[in-house]
Amino acid sequence: MHFMETPIFHDGWSIKDNIAHITECELAMIRCLNSSLKGETPQHIPFGLPEEEENKINAYYFQQNKHKPIGQVTDEAYDAYQLVIGKIKRVSEDDLFDPRRFDWLAGKPFWPIVASNTCWHYKEHRVTIKNAL
Repeated sequence: MHFMETPIFHDGWSIKDNIAHITECELAMIRCLNSSLKGETPQHIPFGLPEEEENKINAYYFQQNKHKPIGQVTDEAYDAYQLVIGKIKRVSEDDLFDPRRFDWLAGKPFWPIVASNTCWHYKEHRVTIKNAL
């Protein structure tokens, strides 16, 4: 077993599981943004969820990815990150920062959804991994 696949966290997750989790969250954010840009209300909003719902989603992500080898997980993580960077470069500042841009956000901007599934999320998991190691 690769050291990144060894469960080292209190929830039985490994570093690989954390990477897969971040990837799933990035992709959920992209789906949410794509729906919003089409004028739709997203089916799943990856931000501000009650803890119980967030735990269920995280468990689902874990089940979907736990049998993937580390190479596949890191390849998917790279691809998802590139997708995020490309998408964010293509959207307008209004898409991210205008609190009136998307009706379903009821006067709030989209950018916190991006941040909570990218930079804020990376920091959270970096600290978790560092502390576990």
